[in-house]
Amino acid sequence: MIWFLSLVNLSFLLILLASAYKKPSMLVFALASSVIVFLVRPFAVLDHGSTIITNGFYSDMSYEFGLLVATAFHITFYGALILFYHKKTKSRNLQKVDSIGVSKNSILLTLAMCMLFLVGFLFVGGTDVLFINRSASISVVAPSLRYIYPFAIVFLCIGAMQGAILFAQNRKVLGTVLLLFYLVASMILAQRGFFIIFVVVGVTLCLRVMKVSIKSYVSLLLPFAFVLLAAVSSKEILVSFFASEQSLVSVQNESFSEKILSSPDGDTTEVWMLATNFVNENGYLLGGSVVNNIFNIFPHNQRREWGVMNGSDVMNNEYTGEGYWDLGFGFNVQLPIELYINFGLFGLIPISLFGIILGRAMRQFDGRVIFQGVDPSWEVLRLYAIYTICHSLAGLQWSILFFALYFLSRLRWTGISSSKQMVNTS
Repeated sequence: MIWFLSLVNLSFLLILLASAYKKPSMLVFALASSVIVFLVRPFAVLDHGSTIITNGFYSDMSYEFGLLVATAFHITFYGALILFYHKKTKSRNLQKVDSIGVSKNSILLTLAMCMLFLVGFLFVGGTDVLFINRSASISVVAPSLRYIYPFAIVFLCIGAMQGAILFAQNRKVLGTVLLLFYLVASMILAQRGFFIIFVVVGVTLCLRVMKVSIKSYVSLLLPFAFVLLAAVSSKEILVSFFASEQSLVSVQNESFSEKILSSPDGDTTEVWMLATNFVNENGYLLGGSVVNNIFNIFPHNQRREWGVMNGSDVMNNEYTGEGYWDLGFGFNVQLPIELYINFGLFGLIPISLFGIILGRAMRQFDGRVIFQGVDPSWEVLRLYAIYTICHSLAGLQWSILFFALYFLSRLRWTGISSSKQMVNTS
């Protein structure tokens, strides 16, 4: 069954690849993450014979059924997104801009704000909040940081995209400086995923407007391959410097499959296995956890006390137990999983609507940035706000934050941004 579902997912990934080629920027990241989630990890499970993080709940049948349901939701979501993004509209004879413009003011503002919140992050939490020094989530180690941490990440995201755009458009010195700074910031904040996503967005935006040969594509993408490799490996690099010798030896003795399955990155299909088990044992939540996501701004222990647990709280309470409540670490429950534990296969209907919403957001983003020449620094906030909520209701508070900053930026820059000097290839 796993072999058959992997073949189905591989076929759909090829469709995603065709749609992502010089098309929506976010699809490039979705393609890469889907390869890990639906191909790499299932084959690692086949090789190892079971999962590792969720080994206590593993059975061949439950894992295969979870993978089957996950495949159905994945294809439905991205199928709806692709179809709506490529929906034919009346031609307005729009022409692509020659290059992606990023204003100097937005670069300086982003850099200053990221540095400000980064300093605040370290000042309040000290070195105890660095991931190599803590065994609990940041909100548990330093609760007040929950009001600083998100802002640092917002400007990290924008800055990573700006650095990628400048580097891709031959402003290599400034682009390199920005990429290195935001790479270090992502290591401090332990948010390499955000860095990677927004570097990919910046590069693909430039590829959309550049008229170059395949050979030039390769030469352009090669430096970014090293940047992304450094980001992906940043956690392991830091651990190799600061971890104990005993822990390093144990990691080195692990097989490749064990290394993959020991990491929580891309563990979606394993969480799907738990979700199908949860429904079999407890029935559907019928929308209860979906509604409770409006309380995400409050700490998870506060939500438990009030009896307003979201999908992540419910699943981790069932399968992680007190470790989740004490340390703040647990499984990531994405939107399709939350819809399934609430509505079962009827969740395919709302997940297709979320796919349409995200596809529309991508069309609007491309239209404003690629065809109208709007600075993407603030437009990307709106796109990522929608992207976030379409992937996990647990990110509702993040989505609201991105939207709020987007509207503030619109108020600040409306009527001004067009007159500002843009940094481009000249």
